[in-house]
Amino acid sequence: LRRSAIQVIIGGSLRIEKAVALALIYESKEKILMQLRDFKVWISHPGVWALFGGNIKSGETPEAAVIRELREELDFSANPLIYFRKYFYEEEAACVHVFSCCTVLNSEKLHLSEGQEFGFFCFSEILSGKLFSEKLRCNYSVANLAIRIISDYFSSKSTIEHGIQ
Repeated sequence: LRRSAIQVIIGGSLRIEKAVALALIYESKEKILMQLRDFKVWISHPGVWALFGGNIKSGETPEAAVIRELREELDFSANPLIYFRKYFYEEEAACVHVFSCCTVLNSEKLHLSEGQEFGFFCFSEILSGKLFSEKLRCNYSVANLAIRIISDYFSSKSTIEHGIQ
């Protein structure tokens, strides 16, 4: 799936209208980077904590899209960027490509240009479904898709690390 606006029907049940690339950026299970999305009603997940990323443009690969989005949103170069998996997000009829990047996270090197703010949170805080905004001084929900991706990622990482197949 390399186009940003596609419609496909597979077996009459799955309709994909857009493709998205997201990045799970973390230093450890105790330091995961999240974005508090803007409150614009026309964007995906307004006013909630989510992963960085966005729509894949026509002719763009998912990897190129996530690299572009991270540069645009954070002035951040993810290295190394590893493909994790693909999700079908029914709520928005989207095919979501997820990449991971384990790196040293330094807030002084991140320059937010989209969203209300970014923050570093631990796995258990994210799973609680609410995260505190230092800037706005209150709690905001975490996008269900972000919780699912982060949970899946760290569950699979734990399984691999412990030699469980």
